Amino acid sequence: ENTNDAMNENLKTLSFSANHLLSLINNVLDLSKIEAGKIEFTYDAFNLHETIENVCKTFQPAAKGKGVEIFSFIGKNVPLYVAGDKYRLTQVLNNLVNNAVKFTNKGKVEISLHLEKNLKNKVVIQFSIADTGIGISKANQQKIFEDFVQADSATTAKYGGTGLGLAITKKLIEMQSGKLHVESQLKKGSCF
Repeated sequence: ENTNDAMNENLKTLSFSANHLLSLINNVLDLSKIEAGKIEFTYDAFNLHETIENVCKTFQPAAKGKGVEIFSFIGKNVPLYVAGDKYRLTQVLNNLVNNAVKFTNKGKVEISLHLEKNLKNKVVIQFSIADTGIGISKANQQKIFEDFVQADSATTAKYGGTGLGLAITKKLIEMQSGKLHVESQLKKGSCF
């Protein structure tokens, strides 16, 4: 039985390492595509509410395992269907929610959507990912959007990561005429 336990532990370590490596490779590939201007966005109709629900479900086990509550709130005026790049929107939300769950040890993570403008055939929606996590100091709030940078070395040592997620997320949002900013206080949480 001890041998099985050791093998299971080794498999977990191997799986974690493989996923970490895959994540790094995907991030570097995305970054190089962005830098080369090779990212193309699709424009298809999709169910926005279902997409948000799926992002929530993806991170439910990780949040629950830490005793963190994760939920979504969608304003009543936010349309059910929108047209755009569902894959890239999901990638952006996954990056932000993953960080929120990773850096939150108690409390909650909330994904909320509010309709800001309803123009003739275009809507402007604000997506907010708020957490009650470790927060980011004022000094580090601009640094975190740079390539390969994390808030500080202690964060990297404790939580891991490549420091590419937010850089890629910001670039993907800006390439689609959006904006990404953060409001945060140390030990009180962050809102992206």
